[in-house]
Amino acid sequence: MKKSPITLKEIVIALFIVLALVVIAIPNYITSRDRAKIAEVKSNMHTIQLAAEDFSTMAEGCYPGGIKTTIHQVWPPLLLDYCIAGAERPPFPSNALISKLEFQNPFCYYFPAIKNGRIASREKGCVYYCAYDQNGNVVGEGEAAVIYEIRGVGRGIPLTFMLSNREE
Repeated sequence: MKKSPITLKEIVIALFIVLALVVIAIPNYITSRDRAKIAEVKSNMHTIQLAAEDFSTMAEGCYPGGIKTTIHQVWPPLLLDYCIAGAERPPFPSNALISKLEFQNPFCYYFPAIKNGRIASREKGCVYYCAYDQNGNVVGEGEAAVIYEIRGVGRGIPLTFMLSNREE
């Protein structure tokens, strides 16, 4: 009898090794995708912070009370109608300081990318802009603020990462 070049035992061992590699690789692949999406949420948070600081520079040190608040609303002598975003998701209006098309919710493009206020719902991928007056009270749309906080939500869990102009 001729001896087979590959035995059944060798095939089973090879399949076991391949299966073990797949079991290790798939969870790492999934978590790496989540980490990339969370990094994009943090990038969106930095974009909002840059827009808020740009707004403040044009509005003589006043920050917007919300994402649709215009410079003219917080500093009436200036007739500029720029705002941070003007909408919760792209496309943003032409007067928005974040007009990049890439700014969107990384987890789901039809979810809001940015909202006003504190984190109330845990919409994954959303960035929350919350503004306060000098006494620490939350201010609303159309009002001037002196302090802001920007927080984001990862995969349904608020990120520990927070951006603010507070000096602590």
